[in-house]
Amino acid sequence: AADAMGLFQPLRSAVIDNLGKTERAKTLDEAVVDLVVQIACLALLIREMGKTETAATTVFYFSSLSVPLLAPFLIWFGTTHSPTDWLILLAIGMIGGSGQIAFTAALRFAPISSVVAMDYIALLWSTLGGYLVWDHLPGIATWIGAPIIIVSGLYIAWREHRLQLKTARDVIV
Repeated sequence: AADAMGLFQPLRSAVIDNLGKTERAKTLDEAVVDLVVQIACLALLIREMGKTETAATTVFYFSSLSVPLLAPFLIWFGTTHSPTDWLILLAIGMIGGSGQIAFTAALRFAPISSVVAMDYIALLWSTLGGYLVWDHLPGIATWIGAPIIIVSGLYIAWREHRLQLKTARDVIV
């Protein structure tokens, strides 16, 4: 991913520098652009790993490699949990792990553009969860941006479906 980030540096600089924002806003924009590029690189890497590894193995490797990187933060942010909290965390882990395995398997079998675009459904679940649990609704930028992202994802799914139908017709004829 670091090599890929270097390849995208000129593009990233051109996008960020032309926005005409303050240094703090540029830093945030750089982080967002970096995140998008890293997600794309990660999706490609997972797809390549899927050629030789199962989804569960891939998720295991990525999780195992994340622990040493994130564990030092426990020094500052770690807290003790009640038994109820542990049950909730266990349930979240099981559901999240199952979802991650399913997502990884989907990257193996479906076009990356379709799978990653559908991952944005998390926006809806996050909004619903935030409202139901914390009585919090997102800001105006999310209400404007989320429909654009969701419609884009639905368009990609529709387009991929149409391309598959066309390919199937071409094979039959």
